[in-house]
Formats: sequence, C-alpha cells, structure tokens
Amino acid sequence: MNAALIAAAHVAARQKAMLHELQAKGATTRDHAQRYDPPQKGDSKIFDTMIKKGLVETDDGERYWVSQKGAQQASAAQSTSGGAWVLFLVATAMIVASIVALITILD
Repeated sequence: MNAALIAAAHVAARQKAMLHELQAKGATTRDHAQRYDPPQKGDSKIFDTMIKKGLVETDDGERYWVSQKGAQQASAAQSTSGGAWVLFLVATAMIVASIVALITILD
C-alpha cells in the first residue's frame, strides 16, 4: 500500500511540475501553445495521461498548452499542498500514539 501511495504522490508531483513548466513558458492558450518534451524519464507516459485527462491540450501533437482544467488542478495542488502535510503529520501522530498505547496495554 505504501508503494502505491508513493507512486501516486510521484505522479501528482510530476504532473504539477509539468503544468507549472508549461504555464511558465506562457502555454496557457492555443494561440500560445509551445513545443514540449517531458524532462524526466517516465514523464512521457504521465504527460500522455495528462492529455487524455484534458489537463493539457494539443492541436497537432507537437505544440501543447495547459487547459483550463489543468490550470485549476495546478492551482488547487498549490493551495492544498500545505494541508496535505498537516494531514500526514496528524496521521503519523495517531499511528505513533496507537503503538504507544498498545505497548502500554501489553506491559
């Protein structure tokens, strides 16, 4: 289960990075579409999935832009990243507290 969570977090981080990279290049509309080659090994599959999900659009398979849906996801990912850490820390604290309680009961 942890491996699946790590993989999902990696994919989300790569999607966010690629969306931000396209936005930084100004590729936010069809008129401002840019050539784009995913920078890291394995990113091509993630990028293809982003196109299928409608996060990135293309009209010729060579130039790409961030769709409105992609821009919303990038914005939401940026605003919720702090909340994800808080949730992680709370969950970790609960697990540690449960282990401590279990050890105390068993002694």
